[in-house]
Amino acid sequence: MVSMRCAACMTAILALMSSTAQSASSLVHYTSVSKSANSIDLKYEEGWARITAYDTGIFRVQVGVKGTKPVSGDGYAVVGRKWEDIPLTYSEYLNRIEIRSAELSISVVKSPFMVEFRDQAERVLTSSAPSWNSQYSVSRNTSGEDEHFFGFGLQFHKLDQRGLYRVIKTNADPPFDNGMAHASDPFFYSTRGYGIFLNSTGYSHFDMCCTVADQYTFSAPDPTLDYYFIYGPTFRDISDRQTWLRGRVQMPPKWGLGFWYRMPSKWKSDLTIDTAKEFRSRNIPCDVIGLEPSWQTGSYPCTYMWNKEFYPDPAGYVKWMRDNGFHVNLWEHEWVSPMSPIYNDLKTNHLFADKKAMGGAVPDFTLQKTRDIFTKLHIDEHIKMGVEGYKLDECDGSDFSTNWFYPDDTQFPSGLTGAQMHNLTGFLYNQTVQEMFEKLGLRTYLLLRANFAGGQRYASCIYSDYYQLEQYVRAQATSGFSGFLWCPELREAGSNDEFLRRAENMCFAPMAMINAWAGDEKLLPWKRDKSVEDTFRKYVQMRMRLLPYIYSAFWQMHTTGLPIVRALVMDYPDDKATYEVDNQYMFGESIMIAPLIEDTSRKIYLPNGTWTDFWTDHIYEGGHIIDYNAPADVLPMFVKAGAVIPMGPVMQHVGEKPVNEIELNIYPGEGSFIFYDDDGTTTAYEDGKYVELPIKVTSSSVNISKAKGNYLTEIKTFAVRVHGKNAGNERVPFGEEKEIRF
Repeated sequence: MVSMRCAACMTAILALMSSTAQSASSLVHYTSVSKSANSIDLKYEEGWARITAYDTGIFRVQVGVKGTKPVSGDGYAVVGRKWEDIPLTYSEYLNRIEIRSAELSISVVKSPFMVEFRDQAERVLTSSAPSWNSQYSVSRNTSGEDEHFFGFGLQFHKLDQRGLYRVIKTNADPPFDNGMAHASDPFFYSTRGYGIFLNSTGYSHFDMCCTVADQYTFSAPDPTLDYYFIYGPTFRDISDRQTWLRGRVQMPPKWGLGFWYRMPSKWKSDLTIDTAKEFRSRNIPCDVIGLEPSWQTGSYPCTYMWNKEFYPDPAGYVKWMRDNGFHVNLWEHEWVSPMSPIYNDLKTNHLFADKKAMGGAVPDFTLQKTRDIFTKLHIDEHIKMGVEGYKLDECDGSDFSTNWFYPDDTQFPSGLTGAQMHNLTGFLYNQTVQEMFEKLGLRTYLLLRANFAGGQRYASCIYSDYYQLEQYVRAQATSGFSGFLWCPELREAGSNDEFLRRAENMCFAPMAMINAWAGDEKLLPWKRDKSVEDTFRKYVQMRMRLLPYIYSAFWQMHTTGLPIVRALVMDYPDDKATYEVDNQYMFGESIMIAPLIEDTSRKIYLPNGTWTDFWTDHIYEGGHIIDYNAPADVLPMFVKAGAVIPMGPVMQHVGEKPVNEIELNIYPGEGSFIFYDDDGTTTAYEDGKYVELPIKVTSSSVNISKAKGNYLTEIKTFAVRVHGKNAGNERVPFGEEKEIRF
């Protein structure tokens, strides 16, 4: 029986099944095997296969028909590096070849070609039987009844992907659950302890046991089947390995982790300055002011030039903002207006596609010359005067509403078609702008409307203003599988309670932002009643206090790939109860957030272990569901045993005053934490200019290790506070080794 979510899914499946059935072929007539470097190559009369070790637990499988050859390079998503030699052996038998690394056994059936992955205990993880036709390369894979799947980028409708059909295409507003999203990724995790990344930028398809109960299929519109098998066995291991392969997030600037307010588009400079002053006078922290389309002389398409009617003195405006602790972020998209000063240069050098988007020319960011022209304008006109980031809009497109994208048959100067470029657009745009700041030794934190595999390595938050709070929360949970950063912005709210629920969730995300671009005055908290303003201030101030915890969590993500925001199943993959928990998420190593969508009570699942209510210090034993009451000013937050939660002072903006002391909140149990600090603005951390301080917690003690690193932090002391124990505060000089028993 076929499980369907909608008629459109059935249509997609039938179309793919039909195309696969027509002239489908596979490798049957085996001729030889050979080994070179990290690869095992098999030859057939019909084509070839190559299995390459990138690590003892990461293997790339490529299969092609006669007349094709292995893909040159690793692909856009994979970080280019010199790969180390991996000890690899193989043995040939009558109808199979056994390949072994230190962690995996790979059994290749010669005829017809099939590859089976097994762990060290010889447990079968999955097997793959490839085939292809004139339209798709296809892999059919075995799946057990107890196997569940998670991933595919930013998913708004479902956490567990088993039984679903996924189309991997960046898209703004699919009206049903088809897998399309702002950030799409042909990559998933399996509860059997592995992940698969399909190395294709095209519109790929994943049938996750939807058509056949014990089989999942993935396919790509490429002549060569190309995928990476990534072994765990835990979800954290898979996350570590997939980000080692595809890149780990850059450190964002500290100021980017504060609160953002995006001004209504039609407001002029004086009104935006008045609003910024109001944040300061009301003691509501704010670090970033965002300017929407009207800052430009032309925005649909873009000129990238200041609108002197609205901003008569751009340099003076940016300076005022910086002098008062605000960082300026500018809205734009990549469709270039004929009125832009770079238009003729791009046109003369043949750097545009042959079709337009939103009436503007479409640059080809795969070409370095395009990037150079785009970069020079942005540095000269914005960044040199102090602009520190951008909101990169409209790089997703839509198949379901008024489309603002170029069509699939567009031809780019690089030779790519619109269909081949579509998924890459946000990724390449993101990469180009990130590199502008890297060139200057600066960090930035971007807003990005669309992303794709590989884009998780940049400090950019995906956003959209179209979703309900429930979907925003679910996206918090799903985004971490790919390592994407998601911004559940507050763009609209009816009641005061809805405003607060959205604001609370917003504060426990990679980026905390109100997006008032459409001009709703009710998005200023003081335009509602005083209790709303007071509660809003409370949560933004709490986020400011938690910046040392958040910043250390980003360092953990930068070094291990563990996403700062993630579904519970990432930490508890053996707990089947977490497979459907899509309205809670982990925030950093130790805090679990359970937002309320509506009402003042909800059921919350606590995984095994001891959990402490963040607000009351009440202790709960996990492994079951609890009923929790929370009025509109309370966001349910729980801290797991063994946690270290560093907190700083309340500030109106990052850098308002020196941070000489950090409050170190200890929750007894077994755990560890690495406190991290650096200068917060430059790329010097990439050259080792940072400090780490490992901390270990037990049920009766906390052990603070000596600081490691060569960055001279302004922090002088830790004020240690132990929760749930009869222990007073104790101050410890920063960097000194200390054991405190309780």
